[in-house]
Amino acid sequence: MDTLRRAADEYCARLLAVQTASQWASPTPCDEWTVRDIADHILGGNRFTVLILGGLPPDAAMDHVIHGDYADDPGQAFEESATAQLSALGQPGVLERMYEHPMGLISGRQIARLRMSDMVVHAWDLARALGLPEGLDQVLVTESIAVFEDVGETFTAAGFFGSGPSGMLAEDSSDQLRLLDMVGRRP
Repeated sequence: MDTLRRAADEYCARLLAVQTASQWASPTPCDEWTVRDIADHILGGNRFTVLILGGLPPDAAMDHVIHGDYADDPGQAFEESATAQLSALGQPGVLERMYEHPMGLISGRQIARLRMSDMVVHAWDLARALGLPEGLDQVLVTESIAVFEDVGETFTAAGFFGSGPSGMLAEDSSDQLRLLDMVGRRP
């Protein structure tokens, strides 16, 4: 829960740096996604998580999220959704309970780890798109590497990581570069 909270803070700091329409329309390292697309993706992921933790089947939760309202203030909407997500994951027994998820039957703890790593990578995407400092919290980078090592092949096969790992990193590459390469980013 601590790393999820930290990831939300790191992501939010970058999201709140967006001030103009041209920044919202800026391209990101995510193929064909703008800054606003990333904001909507993370907001949708937070809302989706709350819905499935509340017992809604994944298909129904996804339908609700896809047809949800994304017209409000993205910063405020993110903060509200992150708070709701943390609250839902913080309920007794949620982290240990198993949930239907697009990845299959997984624990609340696994869902929290996926949400954390998604926010970490997209925090970097926002930083790159907006010209902000790109350094990520080392603890979050380490935790995200572990998450993607666990699910990497599944996500790569599904096309979530673009071209996936390059296989060309030097052995002495930083953890942040390793993480970014794992998820198809080529800084």
